[in-house]
Parts: sequence; C-alpha cells; structure tokens
Amino acid sequence: MRASGGAGGLLAMLHGAGLAGAVLGAVGGWLFGGLTLVAARSLRSAGRHGHP
Repeated sequence: MRASGGAGGLLAMLHGAGLAGAVLGAVGGWLFGGLTLVAARSLRSAGRHGHP
C-alpha cells in the first residue's frame, strides 16, 4: 500500500514538474531568444561603431 501510494505521489510530482518545466522552458527559451537577439544587435552596432 505504501509503495503504490509512493509511486502515485512520485508520478504526480513528475507530472507536475514536467508541466511546470514545460512552461518554464517555453518562457525561458523565449526570454533567452529575445536577450540573444538584443545582445547580437548591440554587439553588431558596437562593432560597427568601434571598427568602421
């Protein structure tokens, strides 16, 4: 009984973590992509100004 309950709780935790991980991964990936684009643009503009 304890083993099955632990397995059920573990599955529920994994399912919740997977759901939260998917949401965090999507948001994190979107933010990371945006920051990467901004960093690339700033580096390009800085490179153009620094090395004409």
